[in-house]
Amino acid sequence: MNRGYTLPWGRTWANPLLCEPGKKFSRLEAWLYLTDFLAVGKDNEAAGLKRGEFIVSVRRLVSRFKWTTKVC
Repeated sequence: MNRGYTLPWGRTWANPLLCEPGKKFSRLEAWLYLTDFLAVGKDNEAAGLKRGEFIVSVRRLVSRFKWTTKVC
C-alpha cells in the first residue's frame, strides 16, 4: 500500500457476510464497493465517460446499500 492504492480481493462481494439478504451497507462497505466498481470500469465514449467515472442516481445507491434518503 505504499503506492497510494489498494488491491481488494476480486471476490470480496461474493462473501456471505456482505451478501446477506436485506443487509444494510456501512459507509466503509459502500466506499469499498464504489472504489471496486470504479477500478474495473471501462471507457464509455458514447456517454462521454472515462475509466473511473460513472453515472448513478441517488435512488439506485439507496436501493443497493439499503439506506434511506433521509439526512441526519
